Amino acid sequence: MNEVELEIYKRYQKIKHDRGRIDEFCRNEGISIKRLSIIRNHIENGERRKLKTCVNFGRAKCLWEYKYRARFELIPKNRKPENAAMLGKLIREMYDDGILTPAIAEFIGKNHSTVLHHLKKWT
Repeated sequence: MNEVELEIYKRYQKIKHDRGRIDEFCRNEGISIKRLSIIRNHIENGERRKLKTCVNFGRAKCLWEYKYRARFELIPKNRKPENAAMLGKLIREMYDDGILTPAIAEFIGKNHSTVLHHLKKWT
């Protein structure tokens, strides 16, 4: 996932519920709807092909690198409730994938107690 694709996805999030605007968005960005779908799937579901072939990292690092990092980087760093909800959902998904809370805290750069707070709040 490169920076251009992350920027396209950020702009896509604002119009994703309007089919007519998606066609216009793709024309303005100079990409096909299929390419937009691939970018969206990579960010929302992770890069499955790389996840399957990842043998050099531990499982948690591999999941972070190819499934969660891009989504984490798209979450604004301010403390608005909707951003906290996005972070909480991401932490819950990571925990459900078997990543331990100390590792989650290390990956997202937060305190361990913050991760536990989000897990309790977004259960």
